[in-house]
Amino acid sequence: MTAPNRFSEGWSFGAEHASERTREVRAALVPHLAPRSRVVLDVGGADGAIGLGLGGPDGLIICVDLDAERLRVGRAEALRSGRPARYVVADATLLPIASRTCDVVLLYGILELLPRPAALVAEASRVLSADGIGYLVVPNPLSPITVLDDPHTHLPFTHLLPRRLARWYAQRMGRRVKELGEHFALPSYARLQRMFAAEGLELGLVSNLARIQDPEIVISRRKRRLAERLRQIGFLRFARTSPGRAVVGGYDRWLARSWAFVITRRS
Repeated sequence: MTAPNRFSEGWSFGAEHASERTREVRAALVPHLAPRSRVVLDVGGADGAIGLGLGGPDGLIICVDLDAERLRVGRAEALRSGRPARYVVADATLLPIASRTCDVVLLYGILELLPRPAALVAEASRVLSADGIGYLVVPNPLSPITVLDDPHTHLPFTHLLPRRLARWYAQRMGRRVKELGEHFALPSYARLQRMFAAEGLELGLVSNLARIQDPEIVISRRKRRLAERLRQIGFLRFARTSPGRAVVGGYDRWLARSWAFVITRRS
């Protein structure tokens, strides 16, 4: 069963599955985080629901987004919970944040929405502290799931088309989730690595198998059915215990719908 929206004031796209997404991010980042209060920056986080679960009791959460209404919902939740938080209407590629001041930077489902993703990467590098850490989630453009179900339009093949043709196709066929924004090309794995390396950052791929195995993170019915089938054939157990990492690496790199990366500074 899908977890209920814990936000009480209005519908919020980010908060709908906030608890599951927060668990996912915490599982990836907590081993790398120092046990202290920290400044968490959630870029394009709408209501900042994920960031609220990462800042610690005294940490500051900063959520930057262009959607003033969703920021208002998040601000109301932060006030109710008594958490120190700032909600700022700003462009993700021009962050009104001082350099090297953020311990955690979240880029959850934002990079693919921008016409100039490299500008966001440059800003993330600028505001990340010397020993800070980040988390990036971005669609895998060549995953069979993504090819058949574009994350922007939920139509097949959209992101593989030129932008003008993709817009015509989406208008003609009727996109199912109009709130997901404009269509832009999804960056490849190699391009992601190059963009972050150019800013002195390193991407470490996080296994998506843990997300499939966790019934509270596997939210949609289709993913749940996939997880059940993989368990039946013993794929998940084999992938976890295989002497070589080819199965895990192959699934995460080529088949998983979204890539999840831990972002660190290059040594």
